[in-house]
Amino acid sequence: MTQLSTPQRSARRALLALAAVLGLALAFAPGAGAYIYWVSSPSTIGRATLGGQIQTQSFVTGANGPKGVAVDGSHIYWTNGNGTIGRANLDGTSPNQSFISGADGPSGVAVDSSHVYWTNGNSTTIGRANLDGTSPNQSFITGAISPWAVAVDGSHVYWSNSDADTIGRANLNGTSPNQSFITGASGPPRWRSTARSTGATSALTRSVARASTARARTRASSSRPPTRGR
Repeated sequence: MTQLSTPQRSARRALLALAAVLGLALAFAPGAGAYIYWVSSPSTIGRATLGGQIQTQSFVTGANGPKGVAVDGSHIYWTNGNGTIGRANLDGTSPNQSFISGADGPSGVAVDSSHVYWTNGNSTTIGRANLDGTSPNQSFITGAISPWAVAVDGSHVYWSNSDADTIGRANLNGTSPNQSFITGASGPPRWRSTARSTGATSALTRSVARASTARARTRASSSRPPTRGR
């Protein structure tokens, strides 16, 4: 594994922060229409209808450098730069900025029908707590390498190892972690990940690779031969 110098690590984390700010969560709330949620540094969570007609940049306020966001059928969850996981009702009421505390540089967050998961980006662990915030375990999964994004399905937890260019995976109960489940990724925190909750509500959590897409288009454009005049 290639070791990154301090400047390289700082540059990469700056890019990862940008990718995280572009992170989106898409929720289909029964009886309440469908909305898209996003984090807006330095302190808010935004929301809009899927058609974009009704936009609220300050749907939830008081966050602290939020990076990741997730939703289920009842709540919105987000990571705060001060080491906490926030939560609010799906309509934005009753925000609790310290719903879960004690995290170490949390960035990604995911939720299923029983638990909340988050990455401790300043350490080597994936955290987990009960859905009501009780029994937080900051070392639910260990051995990660600057983990950033996290996703969950019915069987496994997945995360990106930002300093190793790999995707890790473990069983849903945290056993059998494989830090090199997928190798050869380039900037894995920008992967698009899907997490679905049970029942009539589904959540899609994305880390959007808009910057890399723009670079790819630039390269493609620069590789074309110049147009000659007639």
